[in-house]
Amino acid sequence: MTAAAVPRNFQEAEMSHLPQQLGRKYRNTAVFLLGITMAGCQSTGLVVESVNLYSSRYGANTDLANSIANGDGFIRAMTPSGSEWHVVHRFTDGLVWDTDFLEKAGWDSRNFDQSGTAISYYTGHGLTTGYGENPPHRCTSSSQCTTPPSGASLPGICKAAGSTNYAPGDTPQCVYYSDRVLAVNGSNDQFSGAVNYSAGAAAWGESPNSGNWRGVGTDGGTNLVVLDASFGVLPTYWARQTQAAMAGAHMLATIMPVTGDTANVADRGGLFGGSWAQNSDGAVSNAWLTTMNSISGSGVNGGGCNFVIAFDNTPERAQRHIDESWNDLKNDGWDAQGNQFYSARWLCNWPSTITDRSIFELQ
Repeated sequence: MTAAAVPRNFQEAEMSHLPQQLGRKYRNTAVFLLGITMAGCQSTGLVVESVNLYSSRYGANTDLANSIANGDGFIRAMTPSGSEWHVVHRFTDGLVWDTDFLEKAGWDSRNFDQSGTAISYYTGHGLTTGYGENPPHRCTSSSQCTTPPSGASLPGICKAAGSTNYAPGDTPQCVYYSDRVLAVNGSNDQFSGAVNYSAGAAAWGESPNSGNWRGVGTDGGTNLVVLDASFGVLPTYWARQTQAAMAGAHMLATIMPVTGDTANVADRGGLFGGSWAQNSDGAVSNAWLTTMNSISGSGVNGGGCNFVIAFDNTPERAQRHIDESWNDLKNDGWDAQGNQFYSARWLCNWPSTITDRSIFELQ
């Protein structure tokens, strides 16, 4: 466990630990071929999928205002004149299909997880799933948490038990495991727009360099997955919620709301990509975390954290991923070769004196 120096009122922690056990479209064909030819030792492709329009599926007041601006801001920051990065795909609204993210021949390997891609960035809704009991079950011990709500399952955890500074507005209560799900509203969805990335249908990053260790082939290749969505992961279940999707990708970056929700802001993508232009030798994980410092209100409505996790077959390899620079991220030779170990890092928008994994991790 190490703790890095961060701005006042923000908290970061890091750890390595064995995780808990746990009809196709052809868009932008010319760019697809370019992505394939550039695959190999160095990947520099960008895939960005952004959704604003949801009301036709989910009803009134479900549209978002800033997803497309957010995704386009990331693209602009990463692709100034003469940039080493290039766009493989930019899909928006109805062209973002649930199958883009899921493992099947001709699905994710032609879209979100295309060979030659360095960064795959999704921005839009995440689905709310079962987590706490209603009304909240106040607790002092996890042994009291035995009644998961619909859509959730055991084990139950007494979140924030014994803590006086867990998160603003939080009090000890029972919470339970649930899969994490992205929500899209595509014109050719096969799964009602629901992308479950916790249950094994998503597998990102598999490549000849990672090998076929997850049994999903070697036809993918993205190195960083960014899920800029509501409830990307939840305390205390984030290792289990992300482990199944990692099939060779170096890292996954997302948002971890604790007492609120992810804010759909227009500038997180641009701030993140702008860190590359400022310092290509800087750590990618830190660039994602510190976008929080520059967004009005931190980019989370309530208490929450920017979060990054890396998996591999040894603690040392997982740690190396979490420390990768923008230049390192392009290196396909570093593709993960397992998901037995992880290294995780987060930055939160409240002051805390807790510096070990007890603040978030299932024990």
